[in-house]
Amino acid sequence: MKLLIAGDDTFDDVNLFKEKCDALLVNSTDIEIISGRTTTMDTLTEIYALAEDYPVRVLDYGYQMTEADALIVFWDGKNEKTARTISLAEEHGHKVRIVKY
Repeated sequence: MKLLIAGDDTFDDVNLFKEKCDALLVNSTDIEIISGRTTTMDTLTEIYALAEDYPVRVLDYGYQMTEADALIVFWDGKNEKTARTISLAEEHGHKVRIVKY
């Protein structure tokens, strides 16, 4: 599974991030993490991937959604940029898991 983990620019709760990713990925196999290496969320994602021994592929923003199979998104329920990311993922037919905080 090619996984994109996204979220609000202000999200920085490392413990919640790990807890939810662990729970959502518990039965998943062959995980490859997609990162843009540009935001705090990308940093959290890459640290998590390194700790869990998941490979990371760095892609420009425009290619992330076309390459991903699934999305985990951390959303406060208000951020419009994150809402657009969710909509775009759904339009691409990706499995989307939303973690509201």
